[in-house]
Amino acid sequence: TGAVENWTLTIQMDEGAAVSALIDQIDRLPRVQDLTLEDRSALEAAQKAFDALTGEQQSQVTNRDKLTELTARMEELVKADEEEKAQKRQELQEKIQQLPDPIKISDRNTVNQYLRELESLGEWDGREVLQARLETLLAEIQKRQDLVDSLDQDIWDQIDPLRVDQG
Repeated sequence: TGAVENWTLTIQMDEGAAVSALIDQIDRLPRVQDLTLEDRSALEAAQKAFDALTGEQQSQVTNRDKLTELTARMEELVKADEEEKAQKRQELQEKIQQLPDPIKISDRNTVNQYLRELESLGEWDGREVLQARLETLLAEIQKRQDLVDSLDQDIWDQIDPLRVDQG
């Protein structure tokens, strides 16, 4: 059998190459007005690369103002997104509290919709409680549906022998 060898390749860039690579990386980022949350990881990578430079190298990054402006704008976007999610979470919690008690079979689609909304709002304190409540309601709905199905079958079992062959 052949031996397996693992090699690690480390590339050392000279200071100018690191600065030049970062300038290109920042240039590829969108304009401030076009920035979206989807750009977050690319922006964080550029900021991390900038932070890894020495003070002297950072001063050579000619478009560092763009990086600073993008970072500030991203903070605004993240804050606005969190505020929007907090509002939607509150609204969802209120809708869940307004579900009828006892729950009806006809509420199944509503409960499933609320579960989907819950999934889309990420993690937060209280999420597990709401999810458990919705899953309990779905279990209650299923029990009621099973009972209805059983009663329907009992009725059909009682009616079927009474049918007269009309052939």
